[in-house]
Amino acid sequence: MLPSGDVPVHVAEGRAVLTSDGSGTFVTDDESMSAFIPAGIPWTDPSGGSHMGGRPDCLPDGQNEGATQARVKAGYGQLEMPDGDGHTCVAWIGCL
Repeated sequence: MLPSGDVPVHVAEGRAVLTSDGSGTFVTDDESMSAFIPAGIPWTDPSGGSHMGGRPDCLPDGQNEGATQARVKAGYGQLEMPDGDGHTCVAWIGCL
């Protein structure tokens, strides 16, 4: 069992792209941070409606030519593995 605890969530605007499996990458506007986007995370549409799972409407399939990035707001945090290694992961996406 993995240890549990509080993970501070940071919020920033930036660009995101998803692959065909629904996972992807988020990069902040100033390009100081990038984070993994797991498939099926909670997201909000531009009018503020909440959704659980599925592909956010603002994030097109990465395999579609010319549809590679979208502006989003993301909540992300640093997750630590038992071996001490860490990864930055997105917890939610807000379509702008």
